[in-house]
Amino acid sequence: MKKRFLAIILVVTLVLSMASMASAHELYFVDLEEGKMGEEIELKLWWGHFPHNPDPESAYFNSIPEGELYVHTPDGKEIALELTQQDDHYSASFIPETGGDFQVIFKHDRGIIDWAHGEPQGFQHIQTLVKAYIPVDGDPDLHAYDLPANLDLEIIPKVDIGHFQLADEFQAVLKYLGEPLANQSIIVVSPTATTSDAEIFADITTDENGVFSFVPNDENTWMLKVALFDDERGGVTDGQEYIGTRYTLTTYFLVQPQENEEVVVDTGVTPATPANDAAAATEQANTQGKMLLIGTIILFAGAAFLFLKGRKKGDVNA
Repeated sequence: MKKRFLAIILVVTLVLSMASMASAHELYFVDLEEGKMGEEIELKLWWGHFPHNPDPESAYFNSIPEGELYVHTPDGKEIALELTQQDDHYSASFIPETGGDFQVIFKHDRGIIDWAHGEPQGFQHIQTLVKAYIPVDGDPDLHAYDLPANLDLEIIPKVDIGHFQLADEFQAVLKYLGEPLANQSIIVVSPTATTSDAEIFADITTDENGVFSFVPNDENTWMLKVALFDDERGGVTDGQEYIGTRYTLTTYFLVQPQENEEVVVDTGVTPATPANDAAAATEQANTQGKMLLIGTIILFAGAAFLFLKGRKKGDVNA
């Protein structure tokens, strides 16, 4: 009986370990492109796994129009956009009246929800935030990449996001309630990922000033994801007590092809290359994933062995 109980515990551990590997859903934009002043820019907002796995069957998909979608212009204006539901995503559009750095914002106060998708569990105030940077070609070209969008939680670039190219170093600061947020995890996902957890490019921690950086290794749309729970922002709303406020922030920016690549002359000497912290983090994440898989296999084998052994002993006793 004791061995069978141990086998059950091992099986439960196996199930939990597999569940922890499942990727979380997020709202996302893909295939961002540079726009042109005076020309319509079309947007597609997806719900599922960035970048190519939408999930319109999810319960949250139909409630997306309850949120707010708007454009934060380079001169600080806000233009509300209307979402139109398609088969597997939502669409919207706008026409920029100037050149510069535009931000597309989606903000959804989902109210008080009995949260059971991660720790801590319980009634929480759920906030979903999405921000995408879209460079627009035009005159005047208003550089506003570091203009805050006045979100509770947001990533603000410290580099010119409108002219960001492959091999450039991305650097930004994470702010919460207007102040830099130190020691916070930032998940970086590349355009070639299949799911947000299966192919994480890097898991970076902000420094004491809320700053983080990495060097993208591919073109197109990149995702930065932050999950934050604040247990000091609890309270009571409409008679419902909640233990804190939970934020999910996703930020998207475009990596453009590198221009004027330097011609490398073969001198017979292999030049030293600087260490890329993001690449090292990726290698570490892959190693941890392999170790988790091996551990899961061992747990499953152990559970099966104990179960069969217990059953055999029970048959003999019978």
